[in-house]
Amino acid sequence: MRLMPVDAEPQLVAAVEYIFGVLDALGIRNGSIHNEIKIEDRGPVLIEANCRLHGGEGTWAPMAAACLGYSAVSSMLDAYADPVAFAAIPTMPSKFRAHAKEAKIRSGVAGTLTEIDQAAMKAIRSLDSYQSEMVGTAVGKRVEKTIDLLTSYGNVNLVNESLEQLEADYATFHEIVGRGIFKVE
Repeated sequence: MRLMPVDAEPQLVAAVEYIFGVLDALGIRNGSIHNEIKIEDRGPVLIEANCRLHGGEGTWAPMAAACLGYSAVSSMLDAYADPVAFAAIPTMPSKFRAHAKEAKIRSGVAGTLTEIDQAAMKAIRSLDSYQSEMVGTAVGKRVEKTIDLLTSYGNVNLVNESLEQLEADYATFHEIVGRGIFKVE
């Protein structure tokens, strides 16, 4: 997952405008809404519009705050508690302080976890873009080979002022994880 400015890809402005139309149709003026759309040749197609924050244990909020100076959480609170601050939030943010990506921790093996490679984790934590992590398993637990998003074992959040450094660290993260960080029996 990557947080990016609306001008980063040509179809993003149309996608945001589409979501504004969805919000208008639903009568939602303030607060948080989680939207999912799919971009088709005919344009955006709604998958979900739900009055809730994005999931993922909230690990995305500090990344958004680092990039934008606010997050959906702080914006939602401002919508209710500080209308002046809420009004100052741009409709379509385009000036980012930093760039961010969420990198999924995956397993190439299945079995009972005997060890998480601490040297590999240290290398991940030493990346210039490293911000935080959430590892969703522990020694003694069963792990399965990761085949999709739902079978990943957590995430590492990467944030950097330099998009080039962020991309390099994201690639390095995947090289490290690709070598295998879980030992099983």
